[in-house]
Amino acid sequence: MLELLVSHSQVLAGRLALGPSAALIDDLNALANRLPAAAKPSERLLICGLVGHVVGRLIYSTGLGNRPDIANAFMAWAASKPTSDQWRPELVDLIKCCSLALVNLTAPRTAATEDARVSCGLRLIDLRFKEPSFSRRDLATEMSLSVWHAARLLRSSTGLNFYAHVHNRRVDAAETLLKETRLSVKEVAAAVGYTSSNQLGRHFKRLRGVTAVTYRRRASVANSAT
Repeated sequence: MLELLVSHSQVLAGRLALGPSAALIDDLNALANRLPAAAKPSERLLICGLVGHVVGRLIYSTGLGNRPDIANAFMAWAASKPTSDQWRPELVDLIKCCSLALVNLTAPRTAATEDARVSCGLRLIDLRFKEPSFSRRDLATEMSLSVWHAARLLRSSTGLNFYAHVHNRRVDAAETLLKETRLSVKEVAAAVGYTSSNQLGRHFKRLRGVTAVTYRRRASVANSAT
């Protein structure tokens, strides 16, 4: 039984290089069915170590680790004891969870599905661009894609990458604050998500052609003239 399990795990590991597929899902489900109903403690340790390694590689290579439910399921399983009586149900649950996620990942994507994901990503950017720590990984999680696939889909659909969208929104927001408030440039930078006034200044000049200070001065003169 253990030899068959090792052999099947090796086949499954080989399929990972080909990316998500129906065959990979079938092999994953077959792996769950091959887990022995009873095993000695030493055999449980071996099985859990072997299968856990394969599942961990699968989660990493397919981008499933970006999904909170998958990440939490794997961490919960990793924290469990392979010598407990629940070792098999817990491992089967983890495998089934990954299998279901792969079904969704390999399902044919229509233009409408892709548009919905892009719209979802753009809404998240609108909501969180002011957070300094906001990252591509956050976007990918919201879009239920790997970081690479989310970045590729966003750029192909909008013509701009993640950072361009974030900087555009931050500079737009900064422009409004410079024009309508008395916040210092440093305070404006912090309010729109930059960690320093130098960051704001660099991107503001790149996108507006003038520095934030010059823009504010010109806006002030324009307001005084009206």
